[in-house]
Amino acid sequence: MLFLNILFPVTRKAVFWGAVILSLLLSIESVSMATDIRPAPVRMSTLSDSLFQFIDSDTEPGCAFIILQEGSPKHTLTRGQANLDHLVPITDSTSFFFGTLSKEITAIAVRTLFLQNNLRLDAPVSDFLEDWPEWARRVSVNDLLNQTCGIPDIFELMSIFRVSINDVLDTKAYYQLLLKSESLVHPAGTTFLDTNGGYIVLAHLVETISGKTFAEFTRNEVLKPAGMNSSRFHDDRYRIIPQRAISYSAKEGVGETPFVQTYPGNFQGVGPVGFYSTLRDWVRWEKYIRNLSFANDSSVSISQVRLQDASGNRSFSNGLYIHDFHGIPVESGGGTFKGFSQHLMRFPNENVTILTLCNRDDAQPDDINKQIARHLFEDNIKAFLIPYTGTYYSDELDSSIEIIIRDGELYVDKSHTPTGALTQENGDLWKNGSFEFLFQRNELGNISGLTVNVHRLRNMNFIKK
Repeated sequence: MLFLNILFPVTRKAVFWGAVILSLLLSIESVSMATDIRPAPVRMSTLSDSLFQFIDSDTEPGCAFIILQEGSPKHTLTRGQANLDHLVPITDSTSFFFGTLSKEITAIAVRTLFLQNNLRLDAPVSDFLEDWPEWARRVSVNDLLNQTCGIPDIFELMSIFRVSINDVLDTKAYYQLLLKSESLVHPAGTTFLDTNGGYIVLAHLVETISGKTFAEFTRNEVLKPAGMNSSRFHDDRYRIIPQRAISYSAKEGVGETPFVQTYPGNFQGVGPVGFYSTLRDWVRWEKYIRNLSFANDSSVSISQVRLQDASGNRSFSNGLYIHDFHGIPVESGGGTFKGFSQHLMRFPNENVTILTLCNRDDAQPDDINKQIARHLFEDNIKAFLIPYTGTYYSDELDSSIEIIIRDGELYVDKSHTPTGALTQENGDLWKNGSFEFLFQRNELGNISGLTVNVHRLRNMNFIKK
């Protein structure tokens, strides 16, 4: 009980005030959540100053972000240097390495092959690749697209077989490395696993079917139709990429500069990564995918390449996660690679896209995008979070906890543990580290209680006061 009292201290005063404002909370909960979600006007002058405050000076590597509404740019901000050797500043024409966001371009390339009647999405990969292994015979093209193929991660295999990121490999060589794995991580089509292996196979599949290099096919069949003349998949280490950003690490720098270059000059892998583009070209991409001829074609609809992950939290489609951000549907993706980092949030119902690109390994573009999203949808997010707030009391533990809103996020009140914002995992399940907070609803759909799990302490039930 001592541990529980530390975890959930007795707060009689909080319980009293919770009862006093009970009627107010209930009236708030009864408000319909069906109100149209409309982004606030894009007034970023105040927020912009804080987003890149970790970039101390104009002599450091930095970041760039863009906000689009209805496919048109509404706000762009760039700060820092694309190249420290020559002090070339980052602009909206700087060519960034897009990392895992490359998967969306790869998925569209595969869909293009489908529309050309050159492959079937539900067909086994063995229909198109003669050397496809027996141990992966049940893997379909859709399994590759939606990350349910069970193919091991290519970068993990490179580590196992001692292949360096700077070793010179083409798409076929990466594909042949995958074949050495000899088994799937899980049966095809049963579980979501975020891996780069499946998208290596997709790039090789495009090359095999089209008879062109992956970079050539995407350039002619995807990027040119989109008007993206400054974008490319980089499959040739000798090729010059105009205005290319170089990546840096802030962890190993010594001497006069705290940064060292981490850009992998020989890397030319494509499919899961390898795409270079600019903020300007991404505006064209957003307009292009909004008007794709097969956007509403049921035969290649998003539902065909969407499957929840093993915990049932999120779906995956066209290289992006499909989930909710404080009650607002969003497509998102991002990651890090050798000093590059990137993050995308696309709100399809609101026609808003936020993209942040960085060339330093200490940047957190996902946090930047979430700050922007909380600013744009502040009123709607607050309306979504308010029903979760209040005092929750446990008779069994004789303890109460307080859920509050701070900076557009849910928190357990500072007098309790854990610290930090709660993250919505699935519906009314929220988490913070090892803590699970499962909010309960009554027959009217209003939040009436809370179940807390942490480590071996399970099913601690609290009633909303």
